[in-house]
Amino acid sequence: MEARYAMAIAASLAMKATEINGGGLGHFIDSFLVSKAHISHGAALTIILPHVMEFNLVAVPNRYMKIAEWLGSR
Repeated sequence: MEARYAMAIAASLAMKATEINGGGLGHFIDSFLVSKAHISHGAALTIILPHVMEFNLVAVPNRYMKIAEWLGSR
């Protein structure tokens, strides 16, 4: 029960973070891919994320510049 409770809290916090930072598109597409291709949530996001980032880049280039800096790009 304790582990289930902790997982429910983690899932709720993750969903709220996704809502706040605009990561919803990847998760929206992910649900379709997971059900149709029978792959894990993480695998589906790994496939989808580069495409979502490219789509969003024109709208929020400063966010992606910060990510690039955090990853060591100059």
